[in-house]
Amino acid sequence: MNGTSDLRTLVTFDLGGVVIRVAPTIERAATLAKVPWRAPRLRVQPERASKLLLDWQIGAVSDREFFAHWAEALGGRFTAEEAERISLAWLEGEYEGVGDVVRDLRARGHLLGCLSNTCGHHWDLAFSDTARFPTLQHFTYRHASHLVGVMKPDPWIYELYEEATGVSSDRIVFFDDRQENVRAALERGWRAYIVHSEAGPAEQMRRVLRELMLVG
Repeated sequence: MNGTSDLRTLVTFDLGGVVIRVAPTIERAATLAKVPWRAPRLRVQPERASKLLLDWQIGAVSDREFFAHWAEALGGRFTAEEAERISLAWLEGEYEGVGDVVRDLRARGHLLGCLSNTCGHHWDLAFSDTARFPTLQHFTYRHASHLVGVMKPDPWIYELYEEATGVSSDRIVFFDDRQENVRAALERGWRAYIVHSEAGPAEQMRRVLRELMLVG
């Protein structure tokens, strides 16, 4: 704890798949970015591409390094510049109704935060583009894997969040779209709930929050 413990409930959201709709595949993101999905001209290295994504999300590689090496690992289907455009198109916008849920929570005086596995490129876009992602402006506590060098479901990222916010584990309500992340939060004593991205996150979360008597 940081000595500033708050006795209010801290409602915490994962971003992708909970607040923000993300493209389900690279091909979909490429289509949105108007980047042609060409035949590979190099050997495709899926394991390397996956490792790069993980390193990117813990801040171990820069955006520039990631785009160049990722394009190469995926067979040179697109250039490094096109990879950057694909990255930007990955975030499709907010899920309908999530903003209303967050505003209701804020109006009732609850604390709000986010805890996301993401990269600096997406983080900067999401928090700077207030027209497309207005709900994010309501989050007082903004924590992400690339900022601390560790990803969910590693227990350390949850511990760091508690220390940074000064809120005890039993006062944190958490929504995430991955079961392993929810399980790790439950093990720390958080009240954690799975969100099914394809089934309307807003209504799922509002139902839980009503049961917890945090919204009307």
